[in-house]
Amino acid sequence: MIPILDSKRQYATIGSEVEKAVCEVLRSGSYILGPNAKAFEQEMADFIGCKYTVGLNSGTDALHLALRALNIGAGDEVITVADDDLIGAFLDVVENHKMIVENSGLLTVAALKQLNVKDKRIVSILSGGNMDVITMSSVVQQGLILRDRIFTVSVLLPDKPGELCRVSGIIAGVNGNVIKLEHNQFVTTNRSAAVELRITLESFGTEHKKQIMKALEKKGYKPKLVRTSL
Repeated sequence: MIPILDSKRQYATIGSEVEKAVCEVLRSGSYILGPNAKAFEQEMADFIGCKYTVGLNSGTDALHLALRALNIGAGDEVITVADDDLIGAFLDVVENHKMIVENSGLLTVAALKQLNVKDKRIVSILSGGNMDVITMSSVVQQGLILRDRIFTVSVLLPDKPGELCRVSGIIAGVNGNVIKLEHNQFVTTNRSAAVELRITLESFGTEHKKQIMKALEKKGYKPKLVRTSL
């Protein structure tokens, strides 16, 4: 899996500040509410330009309070959007419409998957392009993996000349594109019996991926899908 957020790198830039604040709270003995919570609420209100904000103990409580504020109750429909759907929506917008829209601005597009939109006029609001190049690259790669356009397969083969070329030829014969190879001679104690070849490939989608797998099987290999790491 490709991480969208590098939390270690982020923490390295603010670690000392966070640790100092945590120690101050522990020394104060005020673990619930207190001056730090009040200061945070005021700073957040100033930052987003509203009169009040309310700090809560969990995201679940925040959702519950938001639903109550909107008078949403039993019997009303609430649509939630998974991260994978946002990644897919980002890939669609980039590929099909040549637009860069940050994930939060794609919620309406991702939510369309859960709505009956046939014969209806639907307007989706796209907003914000606040996304750095590294994050953008990670999202695109993750989207390609989710849609089987990039995948990794493990194959065991004898450690003898020509085997790697043979496997490459099979893949090329069904229009697969190899983008990375990992050759592991230590998968067993007997190298002559088998070595592992991990191949990361590009395909046109799920059906093409199945075609590549079947081509390898037809030639006597036993390909196994493994986690892709780019």
